[in-house]
Amino acid sequence: GEVERKIKTGNEKVPPINFCDLFLTNTKESGACFEDGILFQPFEVTEDDKGTQLAHKNVVTKGCILTEIEWCYTTLFPNTTKPRISYLRLVKLDGSEFEIVQRTVDPKTNKVTATTVPVGPTHCVSGVFVITNFQMSDSVLHLRVCGSNTPEDFLKAFDYYSLWELAPNLDSDLIRKYHSKTRTTAVASKQSSRQAQNYQVPDFQRNESAGEA
Repeated sequence: GEVERKIKTGNEKVPPINFCDLFLTNTKESGACFEDGILFQPFEVTEDDKGTQLAHKNVVTKGCILTEIEWCYTTLFPNTTKPRISYLRLVKLDGSEFEIVQRTVDPKTNKVTATTVPVGPTHCVSGVFVITNFQMSDSVLHLRVCGSNTPEDFLKAFDYYSLWELAPNLDSDLIRKYHSKTRTTAVASKQSSRQAQNYQVPDFQRNESAGEA
């Protein structure tokens, strides 16, 4: 783009940008390898009758943008150097939530069971993220995301770095919906705090306390 051209010609410098890769599983740094199923492209999160689906795209669409990622590692081999993810919750820009859970087959009944709730410690990041590598069998084997704390930094990274193209109007939609969602969350938090401060102890509880004293 125009910004990248200016940087190459020395007419503009790259400002500090909060943008990084997060390796949620222990994956070695490497280039894309189609034979091994290693793709570094934006993944779009959708859902059908089979559950949550992730499909790689050539451009970053609105469906690729995540504002929160929560995950939990499997507990079968706690000291492994290649941890797998048994529970994954993804929150998209519009607030919709999607879950990807570990599935196991009972050898006695041959029935498939799913880990519908996190087992063990959970981890969470929030901001503006895009999944760039995803691979799963019964659990998530590889998960890599990139992103920023704010939509402004996220968009700035796409101006100054050689990344993917953004879908039309994604920049304005991202800033508007992200900050609208942030304001809504802040208002709800203030209302909850205000209700807690205004809470009055019911008379029957005060009477019981007085009787105990």
